[in-house]
Amino acid sequence: MIALLAALSVALFAVSAFAEQPSLAPSQTTVNVLAPKPDPKVIVGDIFATCCMPCHQGETPAAKLDLSKDKFEAALVNVASTEIDTLKLVDTANVRKSYLLMKLRADKRIRANPMPLRAPALESARINAVGVWITKLLNIAATKAASLGVPAVPLGEAAAPAPGAPTTEARKPPDSGGAANR
Repeated sequence: MIALLAALSVALFAVSAFAEQPSLAPSQTTVNVLAPKPDPKVIVGDIFATCCMPCHQGETPAAKLDLSKDKFEAALVNVASTEIDTLKLVDTANVRKSYLLMKLRADKRIRANPMPLRAPALESARINAVGVWITKLLNIAATKAASLGVPAVPLGEAAAPAPGAPTTEARKPPDSGGAANR
């Protein structure tokens, strides 16, 4: 009897070892870590196409802002906001001052309605994708500046004046005898 059970176990093992394996479900597929990452500009173009272009395209786009795939970068990058002219829609020197991100996040500093106007707010993943695109633009600008010998400016900080440039009231030298030394 034991010999019969042992033979049956071996037979079942042999059959299962050579049986056709089920295909992997999509969530179980392997990911090629060496595959190129998607271009943030393409991702943002797709986001704008589905979420923004119903209003921001054509001959008379809302706020005169055409976000078509072939025009959105020129319409946004380093272009002054029409709502707060001291801010750029996409600021390649300071991501945090990009008015577009403020509008998408419904930031309290915006002057008009958050975007998209007549649609649900964008998911955080889509807003983050826009932030990644702006950060990539910032990195490109920093790389170009470095190649020209311009010192890098830390994210979110203003550049120091050029050597010999006049200083302003707002930019005072460090206090040499101030509270920090007491």
